[in-house]
Amino acid sequence: MIVKTLKVIAEEFVCEISSEETKKTYTFLASEYPNGVCTVSYEHTNDAFFLNRDAIDACGLDQVLEVQETGEIWERDLDSFRETLEASIKEFGSDIATEKALELLN
Repeated sequence: MIVKTLKVIAEEFVCEISSEETKKTYTFLASEYPNGVCTVSYEHTNDAFFLNRDAIDACGLDQVLEVQETGEIWERDLDSFRETLEASIKEFGSDIATEKALELLN
């Protein structure tokens, strides 16, 4: 299946009152699948699944500011996707996003 690469721009949560200039932003990549489901890959845990690009979460209390298309696309085989999905469900449980992801396997 064809997958789009997305760039997610997020802002770090700051406990104290601060000006916009002191808030730090960072980026990370996400993948968007044909039915709109998105994943974020992590180094030390299984991928997180999100219902769509608007549902992508940053870590902890950080806030997503924007999601952009990078223009990059790639091919993902169904067996690899199935393994990733099963590992994620085993670690985090099933929810509406993983249920929507399961539709891609039919």
